[in-house]
Amino acid sequence: MMLRIGNKNREAGFMLIEVMIAASILSLGTVMISQSNMMSMDVYGRYVNRLSIQNWAEEKIWEIKQAMLESEVPNVGQTSGEVAQNNKTYNWHLAVQSTTSASKSFDLYTIQLSISWPEGSRSASLARSSYLLKLKIAKI
Repeated sequence: MMLRIGNKNREAGFMLIEVMIAASILSLGTVMISQSNMMSMDVYGRYVNRLSIQNWAEEKIWEIKQAMLESEVPNVGQTSGEVAQNNKTYNWHLAVQSTTSASKSFDLYTIQLSISWPEGSRSASLARSSYLLKLKIAKI
């Protein structure tokens, strides 16, 4: 069976099998392009959430350091909570530990902040650590 395209006087044309092969190649290419597009949208969504909460995490660590520098006796221990940004809820856990030092002139603190949130069917997380060196001022 021949599919005739063009002038009736010519015997040139495409065979049905050629048209079917061309259609299958085009459909395969379309499926592959749409799958790669969906994968890139998934990666984009994941990193938008990560970048959004990363700024909040850096700000939270800065606030903790500032509060520890301003207080006589810094709060050492663990706290946790939730924060909502961009219509998404993030769970955070903060641990502040005092590192023992041989020197009597300063205290060293370790600040660890971990954040987790659901990302589709899996869980995503972000962890940040920081240190604070607090000098002891001798009172006269």
